Amino acid sequence: MLVDSQSGDESSQLRLGDALRDLDELDGELTIYVASGQTVDLAIPAALVDEGIDNQPEGMAYLIEVHLARDVLRVWKAWRDGQEPTREEACSALSYYASHDAYQPRD
Repeated sequence: MLVDSQSGDESSQLRLGDALRDLDELDGELTIYVASGQTVDLAIPAALVDEGIDNQPEGMAYLIEVHLARDVLRVWKAWRDGQEPTREEACSALSYYASHDAYQPRD
């Protein structure tokens, strides 16, 4: 069972899509972890971790800090003339940044 570190809720399974949906409301100091060894997509299990308090969740891998995720999506939007990314596009942009340490170029 994954725990949402922000709410402490052990009864819900947080997914990356949920974190992306609520990204603007999340504490910028939190870090997003996702299930290790799985393709990063909206349905992947995720955890929001305050690294000042919590350790890396077992079976999870670092993806990105919330404040960096916001920056990645801000750049994605700016590079596409203000277009808002879908959650799928946002997921792709974050995954790209996490893998390449660079913003996702325009197609």
